[in-house]
Amino acid sequence: RGNIEIQEFPVPQDSPAAGKTLSELKLPPRTRLVAISRDSFVSLPRAGSTVEAGDVVILLSDREHFDAALEAFGHRSKDARRRIAIMGGPAMAVWLCRALHARRFSIRVFEEDPQRAEELAEKLDWVTVINADPTDEAVFVEEALAQVDTFVALTNDDERNILGSAWVKTKGVAQTIAVVQRPQYGHLLRHVGIDRSFSPRSSAVTEILNVLEEKGVRKVTSLAEGVLDVFRARVEADSVVLGRPLKEVSEFSGWVLVAVEHDGVA
Repeated sequence: RGNIEIQEFPVPQDSPAAGKTLSELKLPPRTRLVAISRDSFVSLPRAGSTVEAGDVVILLSDREHFDAALEAFGHRSKDARRRIAIMGGPAMAVWLCRALHARRFSIRVFEEDPQRAEELAEKLDWVTVINADPTDEAVFVEEALAQVDTFVALTNDDERNILGSAWVKTKGVAQTIAVVQRPQYGHLLRHVGIDRSFSPRSSAVTEILNVLEEKGVRKVTSLAEGVLDVFRARVEADSVVLGRPLKEVSEFSGWVLVAVEHDGVA
């Protein structure tokens, strides 16, 4: 629910963390170093693990301490701000902007309808709203959209989202995401250069299935190019971990507990 963030990044050559063991790093509270990747080998760090310049690390922390955690590795929070351009201003755009609020994103929303653009500017006062078409060549150049990190197309027109995302990709945008209502388009999009696509219908079905299945253990995602898996597990009444400090739990070799959610609070 946005309370915990995870990020993968390289350790700079001049990082204050370089050459230090995990126990020496003095990371902020509620922060975990999840993995260290070195020379294509990924390991789960322990207290004596050393971080070296050039390593790629996966860091997890709550929102309050994430900036300080990044700085411990030599990344200033402003350096980590990702530039996002959103084409279209439907309700989904409002939800997305609100979900990204107070995190490390610089957001611009492009909406062609002047009245809707004014409404968005009033609702989203932390977002730059531009009454223009980002796929117009002049607008694209004037707004320096080739420099954005991610372009998200989520108008209510599937074809426009596909064509717009494909066009900006040819102009040098690093990552493009197209939202399509019809999931049958999904398998076609990578062939035209679009990095990711999402279907609200398919996503809704997946979320409903997750609720209905009520699995005690559910895979959430994979990290480090598929080497590490992240699972969400419900602690049952007969669990061997109940009432025991984590340092005494030795049953799960190769596992790291990174977060606990209790009564809806992580």
